[in-house]
Amino acid sequence: MLTEEIKAVIRATTDGVAAARPGFRRRRSQNLLIAEIAKTCAGEHGAQKHLIAEAPTGTGKSLGYLLSAYPVAKATQRKVVIATATVALQEQLMAKEIPAVLAAMGVSDRPMLAKGRQRYVCDFRLFQAPASNPDQTDLGFDDPGDDALWSTKPTADEARMVESMIAKRKAHQWTGDMDEWPEKLTPSVQEAVTCPASQCAARRCPNFSTCAFYQARGALQGQLDCGQPESAIGRYGDGAGDADLAGAQ
Repeated sequence: MLTEEIKAVIRATTDGVAAARPGFRRRRSQNLLIAEIAKTCAGEHGAQKHLIAEAPTGTGKSLGYLLSAYPVAKATQRKVVIATATVALQEQLMAKEIPAVLAAMGVSDRPMLAKGRQRYVCDFRLFQAPASNPDQTDLGFDDPGDDALWSTKPTADEARMVESMIAKRKAHQWTGDMDEWPEKLTPSVQEAVTCPASQCAARRCPNFSTCAFYQARGALQGQLDCGQPESAIGRYGDGAGDADLAGAQ
């Protein structure tokens, strides 16, 4: 039920965000979005538990669903799961929008980011990448049943980058998060050292115990099981569904 207390928190949080942002302009369409999402999350529409909302760029959709979903979730001891369409929006939410809403609410909750499988290095492919060379296939060194990881022969810089990745992984100096790699990744390197869900051997993989993707997802699942965080952010279509997020309510 959308109580007066929750409504007051939503209003106060909205006022707090507005005060912290010079030039913040309240929009009627955004206010309507906040109200409808809050009502849906609080069960005001009875059996109707889903809401589909569409609004043009500039409406303030991100703040709209945060300003409504967070207060309701906090009051009803539930979690918020957000799936974005782009990495850019994911980063915007984590760096800007969510901290602003949490600060306005006066809470110290910490959101967690659920990245897709191909945002992490695949150790199995990474360790094989130096030997998986289209030119070497012609020499008969490779198993004919193995697919080459490189579509074209890697450049000297790409080969050096892969060797550096291997060294960092073996020394436990890199989590395997591709976004944290200090150099700009070429599409060829990205394709060679990451693994799509359709090709992942999961627990049958010899590198499963150190798999960057499963370790990151396990940490997120552990946080959810322990009641934290209050939100989990994932990118729709980024492989976020590869792992169990059943703990998110």
